[in-house]
Amino acid sequence: MNANIGSLDRQLRIGGGFILITLALTGVLGPWAWIGVVPIATGVFNLCPLYSLIGVNSCSMEGVETDVDGWSPYVAGALVGLLAIVSVYLTTVYMGKSTYLGASTTFVRAAGFAVEAVDPVHVAENVYYLKEKVKLDWQFLLIIGIFFGSLLSSTTDKSFKLEGVPEIWKDQFGPSVLNRALASFVGGIIAMIGARLADGCPSGHGLSGMMQLSVSSFVALALFFGFGAVVANLMYRKN
Repeated sequence: MNANIGSLDRQLRIGGGFILITLALTGVLGPWAWIGVVPIATGVFNLCPLYSLIGVNSCSMEGVETDVDGWSPYVAGALVGLLAIVSVYLTTVYMGKSTYLGASTTFVRAAGFAVEAVDPVHVAENVYYLKEKVKLDWQFLLIIGIFFGSLLSSTTDKSFKLEGVPEIWKDQFGPSVLNRALASFVGGIIAMIGARLADGCPSGHGLSGMMQLSVSSFVALALFFGFGAVVANLMYRKN
């Protein structure tokens, strides 16, 4: 069967489905809210059996552009915010403590696992690794899930593509994949050092910190975006 769900329709279905499931998990709504699985499934596969029966196709609604590439930032942002709230609720209820969303600590733990494979004594005695606790937890799995979730969303909205060198980089610095890889590697190191010095990354400060109205998070996020804009302007400014 041909796809009959447009981009905006798909996003609303998946977003609404996740909201219903969240309300079911938190006990706000009864078991019936698990029906949210249905709009999520139809959205993921771009196919609505009901639409097929009644002859509706939201891919090409007259006068409305619905089949655009990529997700709406408003829908995606709302889903991320919902995920942050659910993570706090579920960890509080099932783990006995509130654990907020964050990413940079997971990369520290991943480095700890890598070092542990060749020098377990160093990891066992290192003060920083002892503080951050090298372990496989739900946030570690979250980072893995981000990769597969991004892959799923980009393939369902047909925006997925393999790209060695982005066009904006190629226009400014040339087509060398090696130069791009080295710049990305060095940039990642700088970003990671900054995130650890700030005791949080844009996800930790921007999502978890700001939803608690943390002043330090507001300051950190302003600096993240402010200096990001400055560096981007310096790197990609047209001569």
